[in-house]
Amino acid sequence: MSMPTSGAVAASPYAGFWLRFIAAFIDGILLAIVNFILTLILGIIFGLSGIYIVVIVSYVITGLLGLLYWSKLESGPWQATLGKRVLKLKVTDMSGGRIDFTTALTRSWVHWLGYFVLILDVLLGLPFFLNGNLGTLSGIVALAALVSAIMIAFTPMKQGFHDQMAKTLVVRA
Repeated sequence: MSMPTSGAVAASPYAGFWLRFIAAFIDGILLAIVNFILTLILGIIFGLSGIYIVVIVSYVITGLLGLLYWSKLESGPWQATLGKRVLKLKVTDMSGGRIDFTTALTRSWVHWLGYFVLILDVLLGLPFFLNGNLGTLSGIVALAALVSAIMIAFTPMKQGFHDQMAKTLVVRA
């Protein structure tokens, strides 16, 4: 009598779109908490009369802190942000090694630039001040960032444009 063969397929070592989305969501919650606290502190310092500027400044500072957060943690010993670590994912170079800070910063910058520009555009109301020219540009940049994220679901190694630019992979740890 022959043994039944398993129809199991080996799991991909690459982290797919939904795992990465959930990891980014977790990281986003952490940064939203930082942004909330920073906005409260700046609001107390500058008062409600400057709340519009306080919100813009807090988003810019949080954006820069976010770039440092992603870059430092993904190039560090964990090779992962807290969200990726919870889901047992890590960022590597193309041969599976640890990436350096510059590579991680490039990866983060390319990934988050579109969203950062779009948020600033909305907060500043620039389309209204500049006849929509910068608004259109920020929309295109944000759309490119969205396409980059969606690429993860369809590329063989589950890479977004930011991964391809930085020559990185996100894999299951």
